[in-house]
Amino acid sequence: MSYVLFQFDPVEKFVSTVGRRAAIHILPIFDWTKFYESNCLVSNPLHESQSELKLEDCNICESVNKIERIKDITEAKLVNKYLKQDRPVIVQDGLKQNDISKFTVDFLTKIFEDSMFEGCEFTSNVKVGGHRSFLKQVNAGEHEHYFAYWRNCFEEPAKEFRFYFKKPYFFSSVVELIDTNWVYIAKNYTAKSSKPILIEGPVIMLMQMKGSVDIVLIPDKLCSDICSEVTQTLHEGEILLLTDFLWLIDYYPRGTGESIGIGVTASFD
Repeated sequence: MSYVLFQFDPVEKFVSTVGRRAAIHILPIFDWTKFYESNCLVSNPLHESQSELKLEDCNICESVNKIERIKDITEAKLVNKYLKQDRPVIVQDGLKQNDISKFTVDFLTKIFEDSMFEGCEFTSNVKVGGHRSFLKQVNAGEHEHYFAYWRNCFEEPAKEFRFYFKKPYFFSSVVELIDTNWVYIAKNYTAKSSKPILIEGPVIMLMQMKGSVDIVLIPDKLCSDICSEVTQTLHEGEILLLTDFLWLIDYYPRGTGESIGIGVTASFD
């Protein structure tokens, strides 16, 4: 049974991500860094020559203290200047081809209400069984202060949800969006501690469809003495892009109003 589960790609990715975070937390108890270069946690096709993180790679993030904001970017410049250099970037006009005004709790409720699948890794301050029950309750006005996060890990609902947003203008046909996607929403909720975004992939995109959210980039433990955490606000209509080579991602639901974001990963042919 366990073998079958690990052949299911969402399960494998989830275990990989959780394992990576757990490895960071147990470092004070067990120094696993001497084994670090013997097994790569996630293969990244954008790093054919450096698929395993080494101490010298930390030079990449040593001087990073903020995330650069750009717009009107070409695919070639984005890939060569940022993604292949493992430099996170925010594209301010990244969602200009999408009608983001339609992304509301009511819209999400209608998308998922007839689905027979629950999402994976559902997390919320509201005690409910899953994202569908959560959406129905908040859409009915039962909760005024909330946050929630889940992954559409099953192929059918993930593909269906994918129809509601377009590939960013700066990516051509050589870039494929992976069907699994993530949703994080909040309203009138200020978190005292950051929430982990358990997302990994060759290219990670966080798309802010409504409101804003504070994103925290946490350097890999190997680089923690060299690189610093970076916190920046992702505003409505913007996309954060990065690779998972150097960074883990947390976020803070903060402030009043409604916030809706979508996380996706992409791969290059």
